[in-house]
Amino acid sequence: MRILQKRLLSLLEVAIGLALTAILLTALFSNFRQLIQTNVEVQKVRQDMHWKLVTQMRLGQVLEAVEEQGSLFSFNTRIPNHDEQALWLTYDAGFDPDPEFCGKTRAFLSCNSQKDFCLTSFSKKGKTRVEVFMKNAKNLSFSFFDPKTKEWISSWEKASDLPPLIKIHISSEEFTFIIPKAEKKVSFS
Repeated sequence: MRILQKRLLSLLEVAIGLALTAILLTALFSNFRQLIQTNVEVQKVRQDMHWKLVTQMRLGQVLEAVEEQGSLFSFNTRIPNHDEQALWLTYDAGFDPDPEFCGKTRAFLSCNSQKDFCLTSFSKKGKTRVEVFMKNAKNLSFSFFDPKTKEWISSWEKASDLPPLIKIHISSEEFTFIIPKAEKKVSFS
């Protein structure tokens, strides 16, 4: 009969096994670190895009519901507690969770003293609601397309007309909106 002899691992075999394990763990943790960094970058991009999408959607809702004639004004005058120019408008808020803000609502778009780009709405009973779209906003300005001159102008003070297009410039971002109730006669010749 043969006697089975147990063979212990030599020091060289153990060292090779540890080295291979270390190489595999290094590659694994390196990929894991890259995955975490990529996820952080994706979260930053999502946050940046989220405010843009929310702003585009909400302002689109508001500007689509702008009342006709005399309901949109842009003045370079300053509003108390607001640093930039403002765009005043009257829009039909429709149904709102707060009954005081249902129906025809007066509001303005501006940057407040904390540099928040916001929509400030007023109820019929004098209640105020502020919707903040962007914090630390810079350089708010508005442009309006004048169909008669076929140019973009910086203020709109025509009580009888609505501009067909509005651009809102804020912190190197630009939003363009169509005003559906504006007169559609624009010719490019």
